[in-house]
Amino acid sequence: LGIGVYRDEVNVWMSMEAYIVNACKVIGVTAEGKTLSAPISDPIDTDSPELPRGQVKAFLTATGMLGWLAQTVRCDTSYAYSRIAQHCAHPTESAMKAVRRCFKYLLQTKHLALCGQYDPTERVLTGTLAEADEDRNPFRFYSDSDHAGNAEIQNKRRSQNGFLGTLHGAPVIWSSKASSVAFASPNIGEAHADMSSGAAEVYALGNAVTDTLAFSYAVEEMGLEFEF
Repeated sequence: LGIGVYRDEVNVWMSMEAYIVNACKVIGVTAEGKTLSAPISDPIDTDSPELPRGQVKAFLTATGMLGWLAQTVRCDTSYAYSRIAQHCAHPTESAMKAVRRCFKYLLQTKHLALCGQYDPTERVLTGTLAEADEDRNPFRFYSDSDHAGNAEIQNKRRSQNGFLGTLHGAPVIWSSKASSVAFASPNIGEAHADMSSGAAEVYALGNAVTDTLAFSYAVEEMGLEFEF
């Protein structure tokens, strides 16, 4: 799976360093040049020329590898993956530039890992946040949304929903995806009057609750307690 798991007497880590290095070799990305502070920073130009047929496979391969990273350990790339993957049907030169930039960021930050304190007497990680350890329920869940912030044509002005769940401060579940609700049409040119930023936040929260319920079933099947 490409996931490295390491443990000492105090901590346990999950790392994708080896996978990142190999993936960058496959697509020919190096860490040289400007240091990047984020996996994506600029919009993908939908007016950019479509990729030649011979490069489409390379784009799909890179996007697939990015998706695996975003879904396993590198939660910091979830948003970038969601934005880039929207262009798989008609990949452009700008989309290819975006995925290569994301891998350059990953290569420059390949040492980043998920980490939590380990207690041999417990079945789960124990965290470093004192306030979380004192609570009955060590899980924390967060949701957020923008309001039709992505102007790219294929996005149809859908809002971006973000979701994060932590156990003792360590991320254990996350997602970043476009809402299933379109907030505008070419005939209107702006967000529908009845879809405010508040409505986008509430819709994102509803999706987060659904994901949390599904997650709770998996936790209970593992024999762990999950209290709401």
